[in-house]
Amino acid sequence: MTFRRIVFPGMLNANQIAFGGEILSFYDECSGIIGLNYRKGNLATVAIDDVSFTRPVHSGDVMVVRGRVVYAGRTSFSVRMWMDVEKNGEPLGPAGGAVYHYVALDEAGKPAPVPELLLETEEDRLLWKEAQLSRDLKKKRAELLKESVC
Repeated sequence: MTFRRIVFPGMLNANQIAFGGEILSFYDECSGIIGLNYRKGNLATVAIDDVSFTRPVHSGDVMVVRGRVVYAGRTSFSVRMWMDVEKNGEPLGPAGGAVYHYVALDEAGKPAPVPELLLETEEDRLLWKEAQLSRDLKKKRAELLKESVC
């Protein structure tokens, strides 16, 4: 799915570029829509990974955000977001991205099953592998932190 939003002066930080929180909010909104289309039910954001801002975004620029589900487990899934920037209809190039991790919830707020993700292309398989490695690394990091605190 692709989403567009123009950057207005009220969305800028002290350096006169788009505030990172505004971009994250847009990613969150877009990835949530993608998640709802995939899951067709309640979900909750559990983590955001691999956030990057690689190009300044200015007032009047258009943020073009694309995203797709790249990983699905038993009750959770991940949505990869990419952002490009346009000015006056002309592409300026990539500007960042992020990965949003969701858990599906039933009516009682408990984890619920998610649909199987079909991996039809080589790109699908590579994105799934990347998401799986990221999830494994996050789990390992959490284990190490728990051990060092206890």
